[in-house]
Amino acid sequence: MKRQIEIPALAEMRQMNRSSNSSTLGYALENFRQSRDLTPAGLAAWLSIKPERLAALAAEKRPEPDESDFNLRCAEIAKRTGCDAFALRILLRWLRASG
Repeated sequence: MKRQIEIPALAEMRQMNRSSNSSTLGYALENFRQSRDLTPAGLAAWLSIKPERLAALAAEKRPEPDESDFNLRCAEIAKRTGCDAFALRILLRWLRASG
């Protein structure tokens, strides 16, 4: 049985995901987390980000893989939030392919 680790920012991330639409990263993060059966801490580790920064990442506008500046936008988001840009690009390309 997985032990749930409570991350204060997770409640904010889930609230943003519920109140927002698919244009935010919160939507993508939650879909990816659930599809991989990851805990919030596991998702944070996969993205090489501190769990407390997930809410900030979730609030970002989601870049689309078919946009010409996709890599640049992912790099900018990574710089602002501390996540790994490569992992973010993989996550967003997965979402595009699965949806």
